[in-house]
Amino acid sequence: NFSQTTVDSTTNYNLVLSNSIAAVQTVSLNGLQAPFNITSSVIINANDQQTINVSFNPTTVGQFSDTLTWAGSIYGNGSIVFNGEGIQVSIGVSTDTVNLLRVALGNSVSEDIMVYSNGTGTMDISSITSNDSLVTVDPHTLQVPEGDSAFVTITYTPVLSGTISAVVTINSNDPNTPVYNVVVNGSAVSEVGGVVSCGATWTAVNNPYTFTENVVIEEGCTLTIEPGVTVNMAGYLLNIYGTLDAVGTQQDSIVFTD
Repeated sequence: NFSQTTVDSTTNYNLVLSNSIAAVQTVSLNGLQAPFNITSSVIINANDQQTINVSFNPTTVGQFSDTLTWAGSIYGNGSIVFNGEGIQVSIGVSTDTVNLLRVALGNSVSEDIMVYSNGTGTMDISSITSNDSLVTVDPHTLQVPEGDSAFVTITYTPVLSGTISAVVTINSNDPNTPVYNVVVNGSAVSEVGGVVSCGATWTAVNNPYTFTENVVIEEGCTLTIEPGVTVNMAGYLLNIYGTLDAVGTQQDSIVFTD
């Protein structure tokens, strides 16, 4: 049996014929018709063997079967049935753009997309990749039976606040759309609350810092806020029992809003 073969492509099978007598034989090969193909004869030396290529090249979708007969010029004959299926895989994806929910630094956000096998035959997804290391996918490969579907989970784990736009690329055996791209948009914010870590530093690159509850600097601990940082206290309190090191500059003020 040949593996499922996309229309207008070729799959090959190596057939080994052995000559077990002490004389050269010419083996005649007959019976196979398109979309199967094989040479019409082969010469095999005494006590030797030959590997013959049988190809399957369907031009239409469907199941195909044919019988190859072979006969040696001196001794031996037989037959073998070859089966093949011509397929036309067609990929479908539930969305071309994923807009992830806003996520706080230190956390992750995920969303599932659905991949559909809309054509004939099994859809073989050889790889699913992201062009941004902060955006990961699971799984990385898939096989989706004809008429079925599967989930792909996209996860964003930010290390800086701000927005990102990544591309997830799905490579499959769909001959018309072998590469399918999904755009992934995400945003990350700096949310703080409770006791801050001793020696923590808030940097302008992660602006703004938004309180989700009262923030506490414990005794013996220091929180450093760099120039240019904006702190949105959102109606909560900053309780300082340790040290707050927050020195802005004329060009880069530190701004607290309530």
